[in-house]
Amino acid sequence: EALVATLYSNGKLSGREARQILGMSRRDFEDMLPRYGFSVLVDNEENVQTELDT
Repeated sequence: EALVATLYSNGKLSGREARQILGMSRRDFEDMLPRYGFSVLVDNEENVQTELDT
């Protein structure tokens, strides 16, 4: 989890890729990130597009 969270935070993995690797739902993934010191609010392309679509 820590490695995937780090790669996601650094923009090396998208949220979708990270969730698929870990086999987690979006909610579970977002709940896991703060345990490793990362914010759910990472400004990557996927998150920006998700916000624009809502």
